[in-house]
Amino acid sequence: MKTRDYESAFILGNLKDKNPFLNDIFTQMSVDVKNNSRVLNLEVNDSICRKGDETNYVFIVLKGELVVINEFESGKIFEPVTIQHSDFIGVVEAMLQYDDYISTVSATEDVEYIRIPKDIFLTWIQNNTRISNLVLESVCKNFSQNMQESGEQVLLDSMYLFIGRILKHAKKEGNLFVLSETREKTAIRTGINLRTLYRYIKKLKQMNYIVTHQRKIAFTNDQKEKLFIYNQALRNK
Repeated sequence: MKTRDYESAFILGNLKDKNPFLNDIFTQMSVDVKNNSRVLNLEVNDSICRKGDETNYVFIVLKGELVVINEFESGKIFEPVTIQHSDFIGVVEAMLQYDDYISTVSATEDVEYIRIPKDIFLTWIQNNTRISNLVLESVCKNFSQNMQESGEQVLLDSMYLFIGRILKHAKKEGNLFVLSETREKTAIRTGINLRTLYRYIKKLKQMNYIVTHQRKIAFTNDQKEKLFIYNQALRNK
């Protein structure tokens, strides 16, 4: 992770002018918040926080996209949730006084963000009604959007999420539907670790539900129908 000078990052990116929400956030920052905050960069596949890590910071995303992953020992996971610029990370843990982060949050593209110590963040929102309203607005917006996009958030078999992704994102190329993204990107987007993903690919190939085409996951029209039926069965388990 690279640290950049706080004021320079804002000036160079002209972030205040480009994003009214961030402009409001910056305007409300106290001297204490500014002096103790850092602007950091996160590369693809890196995590801003991991489930079980100590809750020391709250984060504000400036640029890029991340995904929230909740994985359990049973191998089941909650359907991943996407986080984008202007979103907060770690607010729930900070406000509810959780000792550890409850989710892993990983970058699906290069990310720039502000890191604020938890105690300073809590003092800031307790003393500033405007910023507490902005935080609440952001959290409620994300909750509403995620519910609209995925319906109720249910506990799912990770194979279901994998098949759902390839069915949704594979594009027609001749007689095949081909998923162009890398295995690593698929793993991040679904919240499945890479070793498990390769095991799923091997299993689906053995079942004759997918093939590989130029090292990409692919399937025919007939296989697409089989994948859909199999995935519905997984959801109803």
